[in-house]
Amino acid sequence: MSVYSWETSGNAHRHKKVKKTGMVVLHSDAQVDTSFERLQREVTVERRHVSRKEAQEALANPHTDTVKTALMTASTAKVLEKTLGFSSLLPCQAQCYRGIFNGRDVILHSRTGSGKTLAYALPIIERHLLVERQRATDAAPGPFLLIFVFSNDLAMQTRSVLTSIYGTQKGLRIAVAGFDDLQPVATASADEDQKKKKQKGGSSTCNGGAIDILIGTVCTLDEAIRGYTMAAKATAAEEAEAAREARLLGKKHQRFTSAKSAAAAEGEDEDEDEDDTNAVNASDNDDDEEEATAASVATRVAGVISPARVRAIVVDEVDMTLGPRFSSLGRRMKALLKFIRRANGALSEGLLNDFRAHHYVLCGATIPNWVLKAGFLGVKKYYYQLVAVGTAKLPPQLECFHQPCAWGDRVATGVRLLTQNVGFNGRVVVFGTTRQMVELEEALKTAASSSTAAAAEATIHNSKKKKAADSASLTSSSALVVRALTTEKDEAERVAAMEDFNSGVAQVLLCTDVAARGLDFVDVDTVLILNLPRYALAPDTFVHRAGRTARVGKPGRCIVLHDATEASLLDAIAKSTHVVMKALPDAVAATAAADAVASLEKSEVKEVILSMKLVVRNPFRYTKPQLKVPSAMHVLSANVDETLRLQLKDVREEDGSNGEVVLFRVPAGQLHELKQKLWKYTLQEA
Repeated sequence: MSVYSWETSGNAHRHKKVKKTGMVVLHSDAQVDTSFERLQREVTVERRHVSRKEAQEALANPHTDTVKTALMTASTAKVLEKTLGFSSLLPCQAQCYRGIFNGRDVILHSRTGSGKTLAYALPIIERHLLVERQRATDAAPGPFLLIFVFSNDLAMQTRSVLTSIYGTQKGLRIAVAGFDDLQPVATASADEDQKKKKQKGGSSTCNGGAIDILIGTVCTLDEAIRGYTMAAKATAAEEAEAAREARLLGKKHQRFTSAKSAAAAEGEDEDEDEDDTNAVNASDNDDDEEEATAASVATRVAGVISPARVRAIVVDEVDMTLGPRFSSLGRRMKALLKFIRRANGALSEGLLNDFRAHHYVLCGATIPNWVLKAGFLGVKKYYYQLVAVGTAKLPPQLECFHQPCAWGDRVATGVRLLTQNVGFNGRVVVFGTTRQMVELEEALKTAASSSTAAAAEATIHNSKKKKAADSASLTSSSALVVRALTTEKDEAERVAAMEDFNSGVAQVLLCTDVAARGLDFVDVDTVLILNLPRYALAPDTFVHRAGRTARVGKPGRCIVLHDATEASLLDAIAKSTHVVMKALPDAVAATAAADAVASLEKSEVKEVILSMKLVVRNPFRYTKPQLKVPSAMHVLSANVDETLRLQLKDVREEDGSNGEVVLFRVPAGQLHELKQKLWKYTLQEA
């Protein structure tokens, strides 16, 4: 890996004009060594300074600022091989391992299902175990790693992944803010370390039984670190902003507000009557409740967790977790990071002279530009852009299919696809609106109950036992077990639904966009999308939805239902994400449109030929008319290979177009491949 001169600590203090800023952009490297043996060889790494005094001493004597160590313990490699079935690291994990291990600020942009959780967790935790853990410090006990996620479901999943690797054998406490007890736990090692500290009068190397890795959302971590009072103010600001947005949205739908306001007025009148009747009875209990609330607030005002030992901060699914800087969530995150920097000894004179006690790792499958310019990042950072511009944003082993379907028939079509193509679909995750998920859940339960009744009836009336058993097994295989993971469910119900699906109890999981990001469902074969996202970030949302399958190198498929009004949106999503949208196979589509297929079987099936035109405009035709640019015919010849070019018919330049437009005819089955080849240019129906 090539590095800038500012990364050589031994010479940094000698050259005053050395380059101190910059972002190293690293693209996907197919030749990266992914073996565990590479990580178990000893290498020289820089020490992370936990105080400004250490940084000044290292500057005076740079030869003492390095240490020889392996990059991964043998026990961790053994757990990855034996327990999780890893024969080596995934390419994403291997490429960014050294950069994160060295303590750089890292932005990791990688596809869904590429192993981003272990990509950031392994190097940070392994460095702590190999290098940082035995270093003495006077800081208050607390976590060395904070992981910010956007939902509690993702926090629980992240804890499960880390616990499966490290568990209790490493002596690390991993907790989720808002769910687990965050108070320190007395341990034998902690008591022994405290006794040695009192005898020698030195610093402590133990964490005192406190949390080592803390995971949570911005809200839960804020309350755990800054305390209840400050977190409550930030929460109130977010709720006020959400209320303002709701009021602005309500103005656009005034026709629905009259009935609701009338009902609300009636409800308020009833509430006022109830309040008047209960006011006297409630007054006696107000004083006791206020005293209990005050005592609770007083115990939580300072925060349970001390960030004094924080050495790494991870923001997973950064575009969703942080939010834009102008939002209340972004301001809350900025204030929380400033609080952490004050607590762990980081300075704030300025970026170039700033002392950094911790580093940041931002990761996600979609990285907007504002993430690259995040103000809390240092001026020295690595950007692992493993999804390059112009390449597919989804795994190459993912197949995408589309099926025309009217909006009112989406639920019925989904039921037919799920119940009559069990062998083709496998384990399915379905995305749609909340109303669609409720209707689909009821329809699938009805279909399952009817199939069970049919199986029982067939068993009773069948005289032969073997035939009865075969009939029952055949019918029971088509009875799907369904679970729902939507915002209508509470936290416990969503966790139970995920556990049932991942353990194999359920074959179908119905989701809204609350489960579109970050969550790793086990062995998903098919993603069924009943409605396309329609807002500005529609391609990113599609990437996260379809990315629930084809994870970690496994194959998968995505089926999209759409109507004629969504054809342009689907084409825009395909062009932005660089995926090939194929027509749903006839054998599968037959169940979704039986009548249409029956009529097609009676008639002869002919190959459909489409008339298309390729438009390549000259952007300088007015400012620099003498400048020559490639013609549309040249672009077509340069980007389309010989095999596909033979499928094109009647290729010619349009009269009077000055070579900017080429007309041709192409079979409908080859259109998706042609669009993939010419994604940079305008391809339209003639």
